[in-house]
Amino acid sequence: MNTINIITLIGVILTFSGVLINSYVIWKISKAQEKEKYNRIALEKRLEIHQEAFHLTREILQGANKQNYGSFFNKYQDWWNNNCLYLGPKSRKSFFNMYFKLLVYQIEENTPEVLKEKKEFGELINITLKNLIEEIGLPWLKEEKIDLKNE
Repeated sequence: MNTINIITLIGVILTFSGVLINSYVIWKISKAQEKEKYNRIALEKRLEIHQEAFHLTREILQGANKQNYGSFFNKYQDWWNNNCLYLGPKSRKSFFNMYFKLLVYQIEENTPEVLKEKKEFGELINITLKNLIEEIGLPWLKEEKIDLKNE
């Protein structure tokens, strides 16, 4: 083989290698952009769901529907079934526990056991609110001091 043929062959190999590398880089960039797009959509939905959970929790804390916690429990259950997967793990656990303690809160007698359960329910509400704020993934919101009882 003469020198021109070898140089031509090397040129073809390098060109083909460049095309392969370029195609791979373009593929990786498109995958990263696609992942970023879905993460952005998921973050927006997660923010919306955390806000709804925060609102429902505050509604309980403020005593909304105090006379009719049974219907509120149904509203809570429907919301839980449709949205729980968007909550962070700590928020999901505390929200779920609060959801079931809501039934205990309806008991009108004030035995020591019931009073203890009601106190734990109040603590669980505050834990749930803190978890919702913490797990939303917005650093500035976690750093902000929020008075959960008076806002």
